[in-house]
Amino acid sequence: MTSSHRGFQVRQHQPWKLWLALVLIVALLGLFFLLGRGYQSYELESLRIEHETLLSRIEDLELRNSSLVQKNAHLEGGSKIERDAYELANQELARLQHQLLALFFYLGRSYQNYELRHLQLERETLVSRIEELESRNSNLVQKNAHLEGSSKIERDAYELASQELVKLQQQLLAQKEELVFYRGIVSPQGAALAVNLQSFELRPKGVANQFSYKMILTKSGKSTTKVRGGANVLIRGDNSGEVKELKMTDLRLENPGKANKFAFRYFQVFEGDITLPEGFEPFEVEIGIKPTTKKVKSFSETRSWTQVLSEGV
Repeated sequence: MTSSHRGFQVRQHQPWKLWLALVLIVALLGLFFLLGRGYQSYELESLRIEHETLLSRIEDLELRNSSLVQKNAHLEGGSKIERDAYELANQELARLQHQLLALFFYLGRSYQNYELRHLQLERETLVSRIEELESRNSNLVQKNAHLEGSSKIERDAYELASQELVKLQQQLLAQKEELVFYRGIVSPQGAALAVNLQSFELRPKGVANQFSYKMILTKSGKSTTKVRGGANVLIRGDNSGEVKELKMTDLRLENPGKANKFAFRYFQVFEGDITLPEGFEPFEVEIGIKPTTKKVKSFSETRSWTQVLSEGV
């Protein structure tokens, strides 16, 4: 057999190359099929996620639209509510005005025999203030009638009425406190002649160790009798570990010599400023009252520093 015949014989007995080529082609086709299928699944998943996102966005917009509709409905009804609140504030303002007038009448009946002219002047001032408030309130009502339902202006009027209401409440409270004070002055028939310590209070000032003080003495007993005497105030405190007493007359900033004398028929008020030494820590105050009028007894009271400060708040 020649060499050419042997070569032909080898090619006839090796068909595995053909099969290998076919297998590779089929494998490539399968790979491309799988790749195409995976890409298509990825595209479908992306479309599904985008679809869910759009649905969620639509739901959010619908909820927001519903909330805006409700808010608009609430704002449309807000004007009526504010008008009702304004009318209610006006009614409360009128009620407090009536209470003030009744209180003034009771004050005048309680101590009309004691010739306290300054209370009458104060009452006239408050009556004038009430008339001013009534006039202002009437103007506000007329102005509100011509505002054509403007919500902002109605709120401003309501706030102004609320502020005036607070002022009247504060005035009413001050008058009640003053009534309690003057009730302390009015003594029952046949009461013994005496001097009373109505109040003693301290208020811190803006400067370190400086305080403003206020002491009120009243009298019980016969109203035509004038009482005289002196008031001594001692401030006790700790100074470098030792207890030290300071006279308030030595601590006053103005007129120290006249700070402890009194002479009055109904009451007397002592006021002034004091300065404590550096390093002095007060813990109590002793107030001694020594009348020089016959048959009027002397007495003294001791109050803690915290107590006299809290009374001045």
